[in-house]
Amino acid sequence: MQVIRFWVEQGFQPCIKLAGVSGFSRRGTVLAIPYRGNTGLSTYFITSATYCKRSLFQTDRMAGLLIDVLFHYRDQRKYQLHEFVIMPDHFHLLITPAESLEKALQLIKGGFSYRVKKELEFIGEIWEHSFHDRRVRDANE
Repeated sequence: MQVIRFWVEQGFQPCIKLAGVSGFSRRGTVLAIPYRGNTGLSTYFITSATYCKRSLFQTDRMAGLLIDVLFHYRDQRKYQLHEFVIMPDHFHLLITPAESLEKALQLIKGGFSYRVKKELEFIGEIWEHSFHDRRVRDANE
């Protein structure tokens, strides 16, 4: 308990992880988003996780809402959505953004956050900061 108290006193907040393992994240810390250069007109493999790896997408309502958001912005031609997989605590996308990768992910994550709080009255953090990306260079990748 003394170790936990130390971290809380240092401005960190507990982050309950799956399987009962706890971690800490700094309150009010703004993490630098890595510079990605020009991210338009390329295809990317994206991974984005929920806050503290919570299994938010285990329910049909939450997973269905994320799918709805993905299709909504795809239909508005904000990006081409080639493939996607939704796991309980993260998602993977194969996406070609129309404008930039950051804008596409802002629409997806922000659109989902807005709708889940409005429609399902969800309270709390939803996403980890940023996302992981890998540019797909050719069809073999």
